[in-house]
Amino acid sequence: MKRLVNRENAFLVFEEGEELMSGLTEFANEYGDFLITGGIGSIENINLGFYDGTKYKREEIVEPQELLNASGNGISEPFVHCHVTISDNEYRARGGHLFSAKIAVIAEINVTLLRHRHPVFNLFKKGLKRKDVPGKELRLLTNCGFV
Repeated sequence: MKRLVNRENAFLVFEEGEELMSGLTEFANEYGDFLITGGIGSIENINLGFYDGTKYKREEIVEPQELLNASGNGISEPFVHCHVTISDNEYRARGGHLFSAKIAVIAEINVTLLRHRHPVFNLFKKGLKRKDVPGKELRLLTNCGFV
């Protein structure tokens, strides 16, 4: 993965054969918490999920797909939570929770870094953790301080 990083943002370029989610996790380990604000490209060998309220229904998509958008976050532990919208060669779009994907050609991901944000975020972050939800296949953010 190549990256261009400034104080608040990063532009990540993944090349053919790289694994998207492990690359985002590696980025989180190095740069801290972030928001995925967009992403485009081409991915394959995709493990996509739909959460049914208790567990994820997973689908493997082997053939290359157009990455129309990526969004999510890398907050706490680090844990990368990413959703994607993809399109096949017949222009049919679908999406869901991304568990894994290989880059088929290239992927360009836009990231907003949270490490240099307003001091309120630092107070908010102190108790921010992910926690397993009993009986559900989820790791939710807790102690968010949302009103």
